[in-house]
Amino acid sequence: MSNINTTKQAFLKYLKVDNKYDAILMSIKVSLQHNKTYVENVSNKDRAMFRNAYASEVMKVAKMYNRSVSDVEHISNMRTIKSVIESGYSDLLFGGELKVGTIQKSLNLYLKYLWCLEEITVPPHCPIDSLILEQIKVYDSWTKLNSFKTYMEWVMKLRNLSKSLGYSSIQDWECEVWNMKFCSLSL
Repeated sequence: MSNINTTKQAFLKYLKVDNKYDAILMSIKVSLQHNKTYVENVSNKDRAMFRNAYASEVMKVAKMYNRSVSDVEHISNMRTIKSVIESGYSDLLFGGELKVGTIQKSLNLYLKYLWCLEEITVPPHCPIDSLILEQIKVYDSWTKLNSFKTYMEWVMKLRNLSKSLGYSSIQDWECEVWNMKFCSLSL
């Protein structure tokens, strides 16, 4: 295991993120880029309007993470994002909804950035993507995830794995796994 502060700094440096503004832009971009998010023929103007509203809602919810947040609160926050965004933008969204996988990726990634920037304490969950799912031998697509129950099953498997490897949190473990893959830092 590497020193977690070194690991966090390597993550930020690799992605060239050094402030909250860059963090939210990257979080929204990454969570939407591999998804069928929009219905056909959504204008660039409408996409930009949606992304801005989505980013605002994620940032609003993230303000609650200046303290420890339970799993129940975290899921409630994700449900709030889903409800707010779908109530204003369902006509732009494929299937009229924003998938749980997309919401968890954007919120958890933004919280990871804030944690690495020393803006918040350790978030309750880590960003879940194919690299992380592979580690627990789950080969489902995070982009298609639309069940909070399945999401929490994944979180529990990740917690068990990270704990069995001696990590104090899934965030510490996920940050090292990600860095090993993309920043060439060894575990």
